Amino acid sequence: MTGGALGSPWGNAQILAVSARVKQNVDSGVFQAVQYAGHRALTGSQQCVADNCRIWQERGTSSSARSATWGSPWRRPERRSYAWVPVPRGFTSGSFCVELLVKAVWW
Repeated sequence: MTGGALGSPWGNAQILAVSARVKQNVDSGVFQAVQYAGHRALTGSQQCVADNCRIWQERGTSSSARSATWGSPWRRPERRSYAWVPVPRGFTSGSFCVELLVKAVWW
């Protein structure tokens, strides 16, 4: 559910009570479509979770291995779908992004 946030706060009961009062006056709650999607995600088949974990594992391992050939080695991210990659010498952040896009298209 990229782009939608659904969760539950945990912590000190007194702080959460104050937070709930503020929140109820700031917005009206979680968008209904996100609530339905969250329910479906929790009660439906979990095969897509295993599939997505496998895909992200493969992409992260592949990207991490390739990054060394670009002169910018980094470790595969363990729990996220993005990585902070050091810009190699001879590049600006912009020129490195262009280089990565060119290599991604032509690889």
